[in-house]
Amino acid sequence: MGCHVSLPIPEGDLETGIDGSRLRARRWVGEDGSSRFVEWWDEARGARCAFRFTSDGAQRCVPKAPSPELFGDRSCSIPVMPAGTRCGEPVVADFTLRTLWDYSCGATGRPEAQVEVYETGETVVTEAWALDFDGRCELVEGLARRTLGSLIPNDRFVAGRLVNEPTPGRLGALALRADDGSGRRVGIFDRVLVQRCDPEAPMAVSGRQCMPPYSYVSWADPTCTTTPVTSQFSTSSCPPVLVAVDFRPETEDGEIDPHFYAIGEETDLSVGFGGQFTADCDAWTARATFYSVHEEPDLVATLESAIVGTTRLQSSAYQDAMGGAWPHGDWWDAERSSSCSPRRTSEGLYRCLPRAWTRESPQFADDACRTPAIQCTGPCTGRSLLVLETSGDGCDVPWSVTAIYETGAITERLYELTDAGVCAPIDTPDAGYLLTPVPFEAFVRMERLPH
Repeated sequence: MGCHVSLPIPEGDLETGIDGSRLRARRWVGEDGSSRFVEWWDEARGARCAFRFTSDGAQRCVPKAPSPELFGDRSCSIPVMPAGTRCGEPVVADFTLRTLWDYSCGATGRPEAQVEVYETGETVVTEAWALDFDGRCELVEGLARRTLGSLIPNDRFVAGRLVNEPTPGRLGALALRADDGSGRRVGIFDRVLVQRCDPEAPMAVSGRQCMPPYSYVSWADPTCTTTPVTSQFSTSSCPPVLVAVDFRPETEDGEIDPHFYAIGEETDLSVGFGGQFTADCDAWTARATFYSVHEEPDLVATLESAIVGTTRLQSSAYQDAMGGAWPHGDWWDAERSSSCSPRRTSEGLYRCLPRAWTRESPQFADDACRTPAIQCTGPCTGRSLLVLETSGDGCDVPWSVTAIYETGAITERLYELTDAGVCAPIDTPDAGYLLTPVPFEAFVRMERLPH
């Protein structure tokens, strides 16, 4: 494996992350100049971190660490953290996050649990207990656990705040700006509803809607046809929900066709009918408050799928009517017209490789077992496909792609090497593709920077 020079780190922005005096944005950087945010790196602690709500209600960049769900005593009152294994060796995290039953309003407009950060204790617990669904403390089997160490004060971590950035149009960028000057976009703000919205929220149909927090439509009448209503619990951490959705109607091709309703006044209703994905109009009693609703088809902002970027590696994105783009998902390789993601190759480098077949065991098109081929899974279509060969165990040998092929002509006969090293025909009625090697250099080299 030869040496290589690290790629230059491009200047950050709200999409790829802006470095601060303590927090640095780690990004995937392509040799074509493309970049994308991966995570925050806390220089003071030498550790990865993510913004979570802490027990003082502030958002802080706390270490990425496991959360204990087990206890070290029979009354399930002393949390302990598992000591996991990797490749047969014990692994103990430096920190533990304890999830609290207090909530703050997150970037998607939904409540998020607050956490406390603890150092990992030295005491090893060989027995552990867990709460079952009935709240009983039960002994569980498994690995040794460690007790929690000292609680780390919240002010030891960089704090941030959510800011609505000044952008044109109905939808604007919701950014998290940290006290050390770092920041990045973490969501979208709907200026008409004056609420945060999420194009990847549950039931946002194909990303076409930027969904605000919503409740479900049910009915005040036993026929489920004339008087729509909604019920919801009040929450102190997030603004009131303004939108209700009826997901039951479907289009002719079976897709969900949501109908949107604006939530109105509180009612004295105590029993509702139907709703929430059920076709049955059964009566049910809510432990919440019912509100009147009225249908407004254009209540929720709509988005279109788009590919954005000027380099070879571009991004799948949601785009609004004003041209605002919100990248998401995989990279898009404009030269190969396919999505791709960083994968390690046997060069010891990362490259943006498309999703492809994996050649599990070598197959060949000739009786000397020299011409690589792959068996078709079903009828051979004749269209060009990519095929990867991989090796490694994830421990002593890192997982990596060792070869990339492109499918070519169809071959009616396939061969493989037996355990004795003899090239023998494969007893299968399926045909296969001849494979043509594709050099690694045909794909964009990438690095995760800073290392």
